Amino acid sequence: MVVLPRFLYIFQSIPICIPQLYFKKLDSIISSFIWAGKVPRISKKHLFKDKMNGGLSLPNFKLYYLAAHLNIFSFWRGCIPGIDLTEQPSWLLIEHLSCQRSCLPALLNSPTKIKNTVYKKNPIIQNSLKVWNQFLLLTRAPKMYLDTPICDNHAFFLDSVLAVKSYTKVAISTYYKVLLGVSSPSSHLFRVQWQEELGIEITEERWQDCIKNIYNSSINARHVLIQFRVVHRLHLSPSKMNKIYSNVSYLCAKCLNDPGTLSHVFLQCQKLQVFWDSI
Repeated sequence: MVVLPRFLYIFQSIPICIPQLYFKKLDSIISSFIWAGKVPRISKKHLFKDKMNGGLSLPNFKLYYLAAHLNIFSFWRGCIPGIDLTEQPSWLLIEHLSCQRSCLPALLNSPTKIKNTVYKKNPIIQNSLKVWNQFLLLTRAPKMYLDTPICDNHAFFLDSVLAVKSYTKVAISTYYKVLLGVSSPSSHLFRVQWQEELGIEITEERWQDCIKNIYNSSINARHVLIQFRVVHRLHLSPSKMNKIYSNVSYLCAKCLNDPGTLSHVFLQCQKLQVFWDSI
């Protein structure tokens, strides 16, 4: 994607706290393009998911923005007082020296709101901490205190996140995958709806195979998109159209006898039996 590297360059080069309204407007523009100005048929969070989890890998610019800052915070994490910072980037040394009566790792792990006087000499630190708070809200990370136990503590999820080597080329991509895994919704509802219509039990293992086969079934992008629509029940069946518009018949347009559910239109209609028997 040509647009994403341009955004990443801005996210990494300009350390400011971008308002949430900006990303909402950006998502609105992208959604309007994808759905041709019509009402979306599925949540954009399902489109953001990676292909192995049944999504379309649509870039989530908000998460990429957070991932770019997490790469900065991983530098902060290693900026412990007393260590030699001569081999570290110059910007890290500037931010370290401008942090009064505290240190950068302490700012990240502070369970309470810090007064601006601690870091007032550097507005970049203040903006970065605002982004850090957005990350904490997204992951719902618990606060840390002095008497917090070290062993068997779920709160150390943050340590595993920031343990990625910040100087590697794949650091931002790794952070993005972590954030995407936290915010991605489950596709369990689609599985339940297919079970109810087909009258069979779809095990979790079988459902995961269906998700993976969206992209394994064909190398043709159009065929893959059709599979995505089928699994996520995006087609407007007669029964669904009847719920939206009462004047539209809920019966199958082929046989005109049974309700036009997705399972009937795709599989169970008598008019299609000749086709399925020939396969």
